[in-house]
Amino acid sequence: MIATTKKRSSKVIAPVRLTNCLSCRSVTVFSIRAIPSSISALPAIAQAVGSDTEVLFDGGIRTGSDMLRALALGAHACLIGRAYIYGLGAGGKAGVAKAIDILKKELSVAMALTGTTRVSDIGPQVLVGGEGRKKPARARKS
Repeated sequence: MIATTKKRSSKVIAPVRLTNCLSCRSVTVFSIRAIPSSISALPAIAQAVGSDTEVLFDGGIRTGSDMLRALALGAHACLIGRAYIYGLGAGGKAGVAKAIDILKKELSVAMALTGTTRVSDIGPQVLVGGEGRKKPARARKS
């Protein structure tokens, strides 16, 4: 994880030391070895740093639904390096714009499917098993 302090310097910190990072403006959540995966570590990291620190998520964002999941688990923003690079390689500047447009449309569809109209309204309730989940109208047969 990368932490950016108020002095705009960046340093790599271990999640264990996260609560000691009181002067951090932002943290970037990513996993080099993918154990645990960055998405599974995201909720605990977001909770540990609190609401005053921006949480940026970088790790496996390939679709708009990936972005929705990361935002629901506590990220403030998602980094889209892979989509950006693929778009750049495929079509230069226009390819990057197209990749961003595709992600925006996919996020819009995912939000519509969860009944969410604003990015700021995305929270754990949009995920299956998330907080505030409504109970089904009737029980399913096994």
